[in-house]
Amino acid sequence: MQKIEILRNDTFSLSERYTSYGEEFVKNLTASYDCPKNSSVEKFFRDNALNSCIQGITQSHYVVTTIDGESFFTGFFTLANKVVNIKRENVSSTFFRKIKKFGYYETLTDSVTVSVPLIAQLGKNFNKDNDKLISGKELLMIACDKVRKAQDIIGGRTVFLECEDIPKLTAFYIDNGFVSFGRRAPGEGDDGDLIQMIRYQR
Repeated sequence: MQKIEILRNDTFSLSERYTSYGEEFVKNLTASYDCPKNSSVEKFFRDNALNSCIQGITQSHYVVTTIDGESFFTGFFTLANKVVNIKRENVSSTFFRKIKKFGYYETLTDSVTVSVPLIAQLGKNFNKDNDKLISGKELLMIACDKVRKAQDIIGGRTVFLECEDIPKLTAFYIDNGFVSFGRRAPGEGDDGDLIQMIRYQR
């Protein structure tokens, strides 16, 4: 069997698509997203992503993979701004020195408070087996690259996310350059505590 060549992965802003093509276009797109492995991610993209973009709370971007001239909606990610506090004792000394210069150091707690981009949502599209056209690592790196491009304009070197306390999931992020620095109590829609992880981009 001849190997299929993936020509490219392109990203599109949900906000820009809304402005250019209107609400119906975006709603049809979000309705085509399926993520049976994570119902909360699916619900967010289908029901809340556009409104969150319009309000400026988050910005969602979807990925289109083009193969032999045919395009497929393969995944999405959502970015936002977040302020986090990282204690020296929870990361390596080398990592703490790197991020200390980007935030406010608090002597009393020996920690640094940093404003950092957040990957708030990340998910492949399982509709029509589109998920097979892109790996989780590829989708994550596309999100990190998008953050890096913004940081080339405004500064910064880190990206942050929170994930469920599932060994396979945390191992995935660690393998892709993230380090764990804390734990957050579950919020609305969360099944349990969330592991806080951060990545130094360069």
